[in-house]
Amino acid sequence: MKKIKELLACVVILFIFGFAGYKIYVRHKTNQVKESDFIYIKAVIVNEKNYMGNNPVTQAFSYSYMFVVNGTTYKDNAHDPNLKIGDSIDVKYARDNPSLNKPVHPTE
Repeated sequence: MKKIKELLACVVILFIFGFAGYKIYVRHKTNQVKESDFIYIKAVIVNEKNYMGNNPVTQAFSYSYMFVVNGTTYKDNAHDPNLKIGDSIDVKYARDNPSLNKPVHPTE
């Protein structure tokens, strides 16, 4: 029984580090795309919550946005707790890989 718990703990830790590594990789790849290779599109805020941090008191979150390119739906975190379901936002995505996308902030 102890071996199973140790194995499960290792799997959970590997999953956490793997997921964190993947998110860092995607952010890095998105930041490496030249501005001229981005396409701008309108996205809609959908009912998919992304909780921020590990704060059990406030449970702060932001919703995801969704957009469609060539019949494929893409979703990601809007990173703006002020947006509500049904709002629209501007998003930019890499011309060759729409999964590399991020919201456009008004200062851009």
